[in-house]
Amino acid sequence: MKFRLLRDAVFIEVSNRLKIPLIAFTILISASTIFYRYITHHTYSLVDCFYMTMITITTIGYGEIVDLSQSPEGRLYTVFLALAGIALATYTVSSVIAVAVDGRINKTYKYLQTMNTIEELEDHFIICGLGRIGNSIVAEMELTKRLFVVIERDSERVKTIQQEHPKWLVIDGEAADDDTLTKAGISRCMGVFAATNDDNTNLVISLSAKQLNPKARVVSMCKDNSYINKITKAGADKVISPYHIGGLRMASEMVRPTVTSFLDDMLRDNGVNYRFEEFALPARYIGSTVATLNISAFKDSNFLALRKSTGQAIYKPQPDYTFQPGDVFIVITNPQERHQIEQLFA
Repeated sequence: MKFRLLRDAVFIEVSNRLKIPLIAFTILISASTIFYRYITHHTYSLVDCFYMTMITITTIGYGEIVDLSQSPEGRLYTVFLALAGIALATYTVSSVIAVAVDGRINKTYKYLQTMNTIEELEDHFIICGLGRIGNSIVAEMELTKRLFVVIERDSERVKTIQQEHPKWLVIDGEAADDDTLTKAGISRCMGVFAATNDDNTNLVISLSAKQLNPKARVVSMCKDNSYINKITKAGADKVISPYHIGGLRMASEMVRPTVTSFLDDMLRDNGVNYRFEEFALPARYIGSTVATLNISAFKDSNFLALRKSTGQAIYKPQPDYTFQPGDVFIVITNPQERHQIEQLFA
């Protein structure tokens, strides 16, 4: 795999570098062949004129296959052709050498490696924008061991991110573009975070994401409250105002400091990473009871509540509760047992 990616990277970069020289060589050879035939009044065939062009460009020096002894203009042109050929050859060689020297092959290799990895992802999350909010989202994705792809339009910031976090899957591009979202695997993702600093961009991301994958959950940031309804109508499942959340947090810190501290401690616990998680009951469990799940086997998890499709919450559901369509379990668990519960509910 690595060899194939490296081979493709070399091919792409060398092809890009040789594109201009090859076009220039083609034009020069074609024009010179026609010129020699024209200046000799069609005395020589196209093959002879082409041969004359090639031995001049390559400086082989077999002599004048096309007799120019009576044409000073032809010999002056031949001098020009020889110099132009040498200049193009020098430019071509230096371009190929530059590919290896300036690190473009390595950059292309990393890009291809990233794209190949993204193509294999399923049920991942796409984070659009890596500002303060985006960084917090990424930190949470890492702590809870979830797969994610980052889209960032600032090329310099992308370079810094790739150097500091080489394992992150980062795409340099505009998240509002359908092509960029497609590269990030929008058709196979579980959710999209529209976390740029511009409300208009977040609106377009929400709209594009829902059009490309209606099943994906879209959560958008919104600074200006007047945009909340617009972004919601564009397709966002949830719109978050950082100022509103900040206000609620300050109020909670004042009136329920112990609860707030507990939640903070839980989020900061890098060793265990307990989180509130939700698990939708699959259809095969409809009609079964809580007892059939044997939830007591999950020693590090606490099945707090069950939310019905009507919105009603049942706290600590009893073993004889019968599951109904749309039921969702709310659980406090860690990443390890979360994966086990996901397999149970798969």
